[in-house]
Amino acid sequence: MKYLNGLQMEEQIIKQFDMSASTKAQNINDDIDAFQDGQSISIKTQHTAARTGNLAFEFMNMNDKTGDTRDSWLSTGKADLYWFIIENEAFVFEASDIKRFINKNKKRLRTTSLTSKSCIDSNNGRYWNQAKCYLVDIKSIMHLCIAEWLVS
Repeated sequence: MKYLNGLQMEEQIIKQFDMSASTKAQNINDDIDAFQDGQSISIKTQHTAARTGNLAFEFMNMNDKTGDTRDSWLSTGKADLYWFIIENEAFVFEASDIKRFINKNKKRLRTTSLTSKSCIDSNNGRYWNQAKCYLVDIKSIMHLCIAEWLVS
């Protein structure tokens, strides 16, 4: 499968699975990328998960120049479902199940900081270039997966 960045992958998933794209405001404010069958969907492209075996759940954005922080999609997102794309597979989870799992286990989960080339908050113009994430072993949450699809 050809490498696609996050936005390209979202567009491909929306088209392949006949979803309706969200508005820009829904994407920015609510972390909703699409809708299907009355449910809101957040699509997460996780290329490194195939190599590391871990999914990254972003809980905070930071600006390393100013020190400013804000809660990220794990805390603020309003999607009903998370679609995690790992290579050519999509794993679908109820967002509430994932959030419950992380809240229950966060004291024992590893965290990491990831650098983003650009993450612009259009509401206040700040530049968020770091993300703090919980790392979760894929095997430890597969019992929560409600669907699995091949991505073409």
